[in-house]
Amino acid sequence: MATSAAGLFPDITGRFAAADVPFLRRARLRAERTRPYAGMTVLHNVPLTAETMCKIEVLALGGAELVVTSPSFMAPDPQCVEALGAAGVEFRREYRFPEEFDVVLDCGGELQPLVAPRMGVGELTGTGTRRYRAACPAYPVIAVDESRVKDLEASLGTGRAFLHALRRLVREPIDGRPFLVFGYGKVGRGIVRALAPHTDRVGVVDVDPGALAAAAAAGCDAMPAGERDRVAAWARQAFAVVTATGTPGVVTKGYEVAAFLGAHLANMGGEDEFGDAFAAGDVLCGKQPVNFSVSDPGLVRYLDPVFHAHNLVVDVLSHARHRPGVQPFPDFLADEIVDCWQRVFGEDLDAEPDLRRVDRRPA
Repeated sequence: MATSAAGLFPDITGRFAAADVPFLRRARLRAERTRPYAGMTVLHNVPLTAETMCKIEVLALGGAELVVTSPSFMAPDPQCVEALGAAGVEFRREYRFPEEFDVVLDCGGELQPLVAPRMGVGELTGTGTRRYRAACPAYPVIAVDESRVKDLEASLGTGRAFLHALRRLVREPIDGRPFLVFGYGKVGRGIVRALAPHTDRVGVVDVDPGALAAAAAAGCDAMPAGERDRVAAWARQAFAVVTATGTPGVVTKGYEVAAFLGAHLANMGGEDEFGDAFAAGDVLCGKQPVNFSVSDPGLVRYLDPVFHAHNLVVDVLSHARHRPGVQPFPDFLADEIVDCWQRVFGEDLDAEPDLRRVDRRPA
């Protein structure tokens, strides 16, 4: 495996400022020095983007015997595939795994029915965590999504990535425009937080009374999902409808399609949340998550701590025995990462969005 002072993939990882990837940069130095993953077989299934290559590099330099795949909901970046091959890291296009692995690092739970690792799984998303929990696995599953560190991406980074992508996809001003958001979990809250400087016209749909109360407190028009006429009326006048529930087909199952077709439709989950009643052409990016559609090197600062935590699952599984089943990424590690990130970048993870107390700027 050829390497240099610039790393395994300098043409790709060099796109990102070192100051924006403090966790993976330090982890890379440790990996080169100590090779903590030597002799371990790791199956890595995360959308293959330039940002992901910063994560893969740490594992490869740390000595892991890697097989890299990419989830079905997003096509892998061809430049990244080529760079992996040039560095001697296998990229496997099909989900065929005749061999055994020590650790699986998964995204969306797509590998759950296909691989039973010897040591355990690190799962990155809420959708994947639910899939593993439902399967009652006989091995440990460390859920990064069930820790504060995932909020850095979901509540801060994903909302900004959505806004960045939407601007470039629709090429229309968004200031003062109405948005309808399905789901007020980490991602939905992050979307509202990103929209707050630009509009106070945001409707939120959810099934959870607690989530609806939080959305109302933020100044949103909060609607129970069962109030179909009210939701449809909002959809008809919305500039954009955004899904962030993690539930496949949630719009098709609950509402008339015609109410939504006048708006820009954006999916923010790994699942097709609009459902079969909507053609791929009805939804931006053919129903794939819009936040992955447009690269913004500045957003890597929100992925850096989450990718670092996902890699650390290999360390967590190798240094202690864990009970079978889903369990959260350790709190003491998550708190340390979040506290450090907030000191470095000066953003407050716990600040709630408020549409009523923002000086708005044109977008």
